[in-house]
Amino acid sequence: MRIILLVTNDICQDQRMDRIASSLCDMGLDVELVGRQKKNSLPLKNRRYKTRRLKLPFHKGILFYLSYNLAAFYHLWTNKPDLVYAVDLDSLLAARAIKQLRPGTRLIFDAHEHFAEVPELKNSPLKKKIWEALGKWSIPHVDLCLTVGPALAEIFSAKYNRPFHAVRNTPLINHSSNKDYQPEKKVLLYQGMLNEGRGLEIAVDAMEELQDWTLWLVGSGDIMQSLQTRARKSTASGRIVFFGFVAPEALPTYTRKATIGLNLLVADSLSYYYSLANKTFDYMAYGVPAIHMNFPEYRDIQEKYHCFLLLDKLEKHSLVNLLRQTDSAQLLRLHQNNLEASQFFQWPLESEKLKKLIQALLTEIQQWS
Repeated sequence: MRIILLVTNDICQDQRMDRIASSLCDMGLDVELVGRQKKNSLPLKNRRYKTRRLKLPFHKGILFYLSYNLAAFYHLWTNKPDLVYAVDLDSLLAARAIKQLRPGTRLIFDAHEHFAEVPELKNSPLKKKIWEALGKWSIPHVDLCLTVGPALAEIFSAKYNRPFHAVRNTPLINHSSNKDYQPEKKVLLYQGMLNEGRGLEIAVDAMEELQDWTLWLVGSGDIMQSLQTRARKSTASGRIVFFGFVAPEALPTYTRKATIGLNLLVADSLSYYYSLANKTFDYMAYGVPAIHMNFPEYRDIQEKYHCFLLLDKLEKHSLVNLLRQTDSAQLLRLHQNNLEASQFFQWPLESEKLKKLIQALLTEIQQWS
């Protein structure tokens, strides 16, 4: 059985898809992960599965999405996979078209976010309607629907009248100890994309009142330059450090040295409100307590494992007060709780869920053939 996975990123930094593709290889499937080639894309290292990056004439806006789906459709048409695994709405058009033109092809849809509700579409009602229409046209015809957490699974199941299954994006390995953890170091860490809606401006501004803390920003993104300008104007500029892009394999060097991780998100984006960010489990795996918004997924984990600091309101004074109220003894308790909770949030456990769902689909295919 041949399966082609479609994403619109350049797959170089996508640890989630690497884990998914590797798990599918474990099942004996012929796996190919397809992304896109960017001007600044780094060379791909050898992997267990095939990879391909599509070269496109456009890299932004509607022309990018159209050119990507046309190129993806052509690749699917000429390579004739048994299964297509489309990640998010932006890769679904090509996959849905192939299923309609080749009815024997089975389609898996994996929603890594509430795509039509991302902050970038907040002021673009027409674009939002287009994505919504694509979802309503495509998802009812999908053979297997996945998403990143129970909250989104419940929402999508009701919205599209199709069962969605939650497969969390957890780390490959957990760590039963972290000898580097020192609460007195007072290092705030944000790792991930520096994009709109992630409360990074508030974190930078808060540093002026948190004189004994240092802020590490590990990653790059659309607002990196504006954040750097903001930091330079701050009286805390010497304690705000931008590390830029860091390769996934080097990221633990920073994570394990942090005192508190940050996962700040705006509440008016339903995509963020129902999110379960992969950094949640990356922080947890190293026993690093993290500040998360008091949103459903994070609240649910906190109620069970008592390992987070929850922020009710995304504003500077709320963040400052929460940090000032948290002492070293509390951080050490949270550190240990995170290490214990990480035993339940590992990729081997989530991988088994994924494999069972895929195997059920393969069995169905074999029965029909």
